Amino acid sequence: MSIIQINSIEGIPANASYDDLEFGHYTGQAILLSGSGRDKKYSYRHGVATNLGDIEEAVWFEAMLQLIERSGEQELFEQLLDWVTEHIPYLHTKKERHNEAVILMSYRMFDEPKWVDYVEFNRK
Repeated sequence: MSIIQINSIEGIPANASYDDLEFGHYTGQAILLSGSGRDKKYSYRHGVATNLGDIEEAVWFEAMLQLIERSGEQELFEQLLDWVTEHIPYLHTKKERHNEAVILMSYRMFDEPKWVDYVEFNRK
């Protein structure tokens, strides 16, 4: 079974939905740059497994931010980012908190009644 790799924003359909871009897990792949034997030089591709395929990590985050904007959900995203900042203390940097909020946005956590903070979050 071959997995579709998407390495540019142009590879993502303009009408991609949250279901299409839902975060599955991080992926990784060593890529041979040059050389042979012990002189081989490698690069590493970081990706995200989604229903569309394996999307390069930076491209996935860009696509998600475009989807949030296209859906008019920037305010909802900011509220989720505030929730992440308040409730997930092991995320130390602004980038870590931002990335976690994007991942949770892809899951649509706030729409899941089984989510521990479903009631509290949706009251706001």
